[in-house]
Amino acid sequence: MLVALAMGGLGAGAVVPVSESAGALAIPALAVQTFLTVGAIPRREGGIQVGPGLALLGLHHAVVTLPTIAVALLFGITEPLGFGIFVMAVAPPAALVPTYADIAEVDVPNVLVFCLVGYGLSLVLTPLALFAAAGTTVGIDTIALTVTAGLIAPSILARLAHPWVARVPQRVRRAMVNTTVFLICFGLGGTFAESFGSQSVAALEVALILVVIVARTFGSGWLAARLAPRRLRSEAPFVGFKNVALAAAVGGTLLGSAAALPGLLAFPVEAAYFFALARRSSQAGDDSENTH
Repeated sequence: MLVALAMGGLGAGAVVPVSESAGALAIPALAVQTFLTVGAIPRREGGIQVGPGLALLGLHHAVVTLPTIAVALLFGITEPLGFGIFVMAVAPPAALVPTYADIAEVDVPNVLVFCLVGYGLSLVLTPLALFAAAGTTVGIDTIALTVTAGLIAPSILARLAHPWVARVPQRVRRAMVNTTVFLICFGLGGTFAESFGSQSVAALEVALILVVIVARTFGSGWLAARLAPRRLRSEAPFVGFKNVALAAAVGGTLLGSAAALPGLLAFPVEAAYFFALARRSSQAGDDSENTH
């Protein structure tokens, strides 16, 4: 469902003329998505340990951020496509990671710490990295607003409101989260169409970027699962997810639609990666039941 809605939102936004005005819905939709997802996470007796979440964040930067920055440097960060890859590299973890973790039935509190610490650090590190690369503060207000209003604030409010959010039926929460996914992607759909129509983007470059993104997403999950401590093996694949919507928005703001293309192409790849993780988790559960 998430895969279909993400792709459907991008496609609809590409053909519907009001897609630009729909972009204003992205941050409110992200805030609702974060609030419902984080608010539904059960509270753990004795509190949440920070160490496992920090270990996941370390893996995230070691196997995703740094290699992607290296690829961006090879493309050249002064070029729109190279800069788009760079923005994707320094973006924080994806907003949907807690949702993915919940569906895959892993230890969500560890993933929540991973996300919240990553969001907090991104308020400082992402603008600094972009300023160092582009020499401009344009787009920093978008990052600060998105991360603060769309991720951090609703996450904190959600934990405080957990008893009330948990009473909302799961099917209702997931329907609302699915709707926000569609709205966010719908708002980015116009940029998606412009990216493919850009004269500065060649078909060979698009193919090469897709190879890079597939290797980054699936390869990082595979590598993280092998580098992670045993107790975090089931959570480690989630370090492969980046906030590609934020990367597309910021890249497009700074250097135009071509710079947004890497983040937009990562949408279907990361959706396919999540689909593979969910299928693997389902098969593992079936095998466990059959064994017993």
